[in-house]
Amino acid sequence: MGSYDRRWLETAVKASVVVLCITAALKLVTFLQHPPEIDLTDPILHVRESWIHFVGGCAEVAVATALLWTSSTLLRGVILATVGAQFLWYHAALWLAGGRGRCPCLGSAWGWIGMSESAAEFAAITIAALLLLTGIVNCVYGWRQGATGPA
Repeated sequence: MGSYDRRWLETAVKASVVVLCITAALKLVTFLQHPPEIDLTDPILHVRESWIHFVGGCAEVAVATALLWTSSTLLRGVILATVGAQFLWYHAALWLAGGRGRCPCLGSAWGWIGMSESAAEFAAITIAALLLLTGIVNCVYGWRQGATGPA
């Protein structure tokens, strides 16, 4: 793997860490502010959204930490692809279930800045797709590096 490829992968992983930290912070701030809508039951997971905000925010911090901790391109790829796929699965399940049209991914932040629910949903799906894509690319490079030795 060339130095350009390695720099691109490192930049993409660091950007993913930043995104995960931002979404974790938004979830945890929403949890602490406890707006009325987080007492609703999530239509997919069947738990209160406050629980999703707390556990999800903490999990995203743990994932971001794991991405910074490991230097394995393949492991980073597996982590990012898993998180991205899980987020996309949730959005697909929400859509199929005829959910309220928004997911708790961004906490209440979309309302703070005057963003419509559809724009917030688009942003959340875009973030999930980019995490998945970054994960897949890291997996391919990591597997190729393992199969052919360090480049």
